[in-house]
Amino acid sequence: MAEINAQQVKMLRDATRAPMMDCRKALEECGGDVEKAKDWLRKKAKVKASDMSDRVAAEGRIFSYVHHTKKIGVLLEAGCETDFVAASEDFNVLFQDICLHIAANPNCRFLDRSDVPAERVEREKSIFEEEMKNIPAEKREKVLQGKVENFFKGCVLLEQPFIKDDAKTVREAILEKGGLLQENVMIRRFARFEIGL
Repeated sequence: MAEINAQQVKMLRDATRAPMMDCRKALEECGGDVEKAKDWLRKKAKVKASDMSDRVAAEGRIFSYVHHTKKIGVLLEAGCETDFVAASEDFNVLFQDICLHIAANPNCRFLDRSDVPAERVEREKSIFEEEMKNIPAEKREKVLQGKVENFFKGCVLLEQPFIKDDAKTVREAILEKGGLLQENVMIRRFARFEIGL
């Protein structure tokens, strides 16, 4: 087992803002490799966050973004468990970045897949089926499933690749931050406004 010193723990703590003991544990588990320890902490944060999803998130903040042209704007309500976390830089930066993400994506209309009206999904499926008339019957179902998944990724915020790190979805970014903050962190609702739409 590699020797873990305080400098390594501090360096990982500064890079991830994870608790000191978690940083030490991550470095021990990953043989002192800082990059592997970052990944280990990210995975652990997602597990922690999903365990906390039942906890009441009665605190939070309202975030806004108005594009410099004054033609696009976003309002977002974010929730957490304590006012301490709501005032933290990590919480505020994350949700300000998500406002920017929403502003940059004109198709972003729904928070979660369950928010998309069933008739809208059926209408999209019928359009996709019409487009697939020339595809062999045995391949149609798989192609249709792929097109429906892409439709959801296009209009459902939590399923979109996060603008600040497209290796993870918006949902994963929120879960990761919630795990690091050790609280249930969420988006309650949002609205995107654009002149002329």
